[in-house]
Amino acid sequence: MRDTVESLISAIPNMSNAMLINFLCLYVYSILGVQLLNGRLSFCQQNDIKLENLNKTECCLLNNTTWETNPQNYNNIFQSMLTFFEVQTLEDWHDPAFQAMDSQWDMDQGPKTNERRGIFLVFVIFIFMTTFFVLNIIITILISSYQDQTRNKYKLKEMKKCEIRWMLLMDELILATLTPVP
Repeated sequence: MRDTVESLISAIPNMSNAMLINFLCLYVYSILGVQLLNGRLSFCQQNDIKLENLNKTECCLLNNTTWETNPQNYNNIFQSMLTFFEVQTLEDWHDPAFQAMDSQWDMDQGPKTNERRGIFLVFVIFIFMTTFFVLNIIITILISSYQDQTRNKYKLKEMKKCEIRWMLLMDELILATLTPVP
């Protein structure tokens, strides 16, 4: 347990570099998300039912309808980063991806099924870059730090064994010089 904690502490500088790379990937994709999807994930809702192919004006003219925004949206950089972080964890990543695919090109338009299929490629590239590449870098740093920690521990033990051998050799040498030769 002690080795594990020491290796985690020694990995902090390298982990901070990997986290910086992860943050930069999230930031770049968040900007891309704001540019491509700002205000395009809203929908018209009537009694907990999503109505498709309605814009904001048509929705407001209908009775008992509200213009809602998805909780996972890209309306600002922080919300976009949060949404992409959720995608990165692979926890319900398909919901934001399919919502983005159903978004329309114009703002304040309701969802239309598979309107923007090409945007799914953005999510696939993001998942491969962050989930599989950056997180593997983080895991590699942790494993490397643990291996270095255990290697250093065993080097000290080898040095102690060498020191013991040296002491025994010196004892034999001293005893050999003190005994008279007949």
